[in-house]
Amino acid sequence: MLVGIALCLTLLVMRPVWQEMYTEAYVPFEADQISLEQGLGEGKRIISQFMLAQTSKNSLETLVTLAG
Repeated sequence: MLVGIALCLTLLVMRPVWQEMYTEAYVPFEADQISLEQGLGEGKRIISQFMLAQTSKNSLETLVTLAG
């Protein structure tokens, strides 16, 4: 039950991100307007932007400190 709720919430929260990746990265790639590398880079940028917005400043500082 809990896994099902977590999956539903993940799909709900991530849907706008997936839609943006589809329109900004996949559609231009499929239409041969951009290369595979450009499409992957655009997808990475979108995911990174979303994940960074979900990370607290304190957690980010801790990760940077641990990374050296």
